[in-house]
Amino acid sequence: MNIHTVEVDGEQIEVHVGSGNVFEDLGIEDAEEMTLKADLAERVARAVRSRGLTQKRAAELAGLKQSDMSNIVNGRVDGISIERLFSVLNRLGYSVRVQVDDEPGGNARTVFKWEVEAVAA
Repeated sequence: MNIHTVEVDGEQIEVHVGSGNVFEDLGIEDAEEMTLKADLAERVARAVRSRGLTQKRAAELAGLKQSDMSNIVNGRVDGISIERLFSVLNRLGYSVRVQVDDEPGGNARTVFKWEVEAVAA
């Protein structure tokens, strides 16, 4: 995280510029996984809204309990695997593509990219 000093109303203020991954900035061990799960949960929530589904109906289509669908739609994804979120999206009529690349510059860190799109009816 980069730290910059800026002047606001004549006062010097430290500004911490994040990496773009809030989980990483907070020092969470599985930051990449948490980011992916949060993004996938948001995609599930969008899918439910765009299809005009109730959480109960979405849960039925996805093979989940309504309480699990509620947790996903509300971003509570602890205990829910990435694979499960992929399956939920598939059952709601969306395809998921995942691409894994090495970070540019030869860094050992792996970069995950994913796309979610509606499957043609």
